[in-house]
Amino acid sequence: MIGASVLLAVLAIDGQIGRWEAALLLSLLAGYVVFLVRQSRAETAETRGEFEGRVSKPGGWDGHWSVQLLLIVAGLGLLVLGSNWLVDSAVVFARALGVSDLVIGLTIIAAGTSMPEVATSVMAAVRGERDIAVGNVIGSNTFNILGCLGLSGLVSSGGLDIAPARSAGVGA
Repeated sequence: MIGASVLLAVLAIDGQIGRWEAALLLSLLAGYVVFLVRQSRAETAETRGEFEGRVSKPGGWDGHWSVQLLLIVAGLGLLVLGSNWLVDSAVVFARALGVSDLVIGLTIIAAGTSMPEVATSVMAAVRGERDIAVGNVIGSNTFNILGCLGLSGLVSSGGLDIAPARSAGVGA
């Protein structure tokens, strides 16, 4: 994640992420995914044994695959519905307070689209699975930098323009 962030800062120095730079970001994401898959397949029997006792298989009425599929679909549907309600309501409140569309887009929309990661990280932390919470944050940020910016820059006709940083000092 740190490497992707530093690379993005270097690529954005000239004020634009061009198509070749976007292709580089996407290829780095592909390489990272291949690395992670190979690393996970190389886990030892000792590692598998360590986690076997901690992971329980579903049993009872919710153990059947069809019930699991229904719960996943219902959860995803409610997650989308809740995110839409959050974003729509926040936009209405922000507009009523006179907040600009730029600020709304940079804050409220970003928060609404990050809610799934926040919910996953909070639940993992509550359950004592801090590795999952940290991995979720790192994975999400890495994918957003390499995947979202890479794909956006690749499909846009002129690349992505990066607005120059503005000073927060007097007169800015």
